[in-house]
Amino acid sequence: MTDLILATGDEPITYFSAKYVPARDLGSGSVSVVAFTDEIVAYANFDSDPSAGSSPLEVVVTARRTLSSFSLESDMDEFAQVTDALGTVRITVNYPQFSRTLPLGASDWSTRDSETADLIARLRRDVVA
Repeated sequence: MTDLILATGDEPITYFSAKYVPARDLGSGSVSVVAFTDEIVAYANFDSDPSAGSSPLEVVVTARRTLSSFSLESDMDEFAQVTDALGTVRITVNYPQFSRTLPLGASDWSTRDSETADLIARLRRDVVA
């Protein structure tokens, strides 16, 4: 994760999402992380396999303004529709270097709806930049 920290520098992170997927054999798995700052988006993927020794870490950094498109998909239940909550929203971002669906992992923070709405507003600005 040091490479991801180096990539984002001391800029404040405006959106962060991570996902860990354990493999069937104990001790291995995959971690994906995406971090947005005001200017860049950094995506990191790490696959661990203890038997392989060191595991490669891929970190891709690109300007947010290179966003070519994004799409939204939501699973709004009846309660979410009544309360005007966002429900479960998945945002697929498409950059020349990578495409990923956000959030990468489960979201359980209390301000998720407002942070997701803020991210969507920033993505709208990015796609026309």
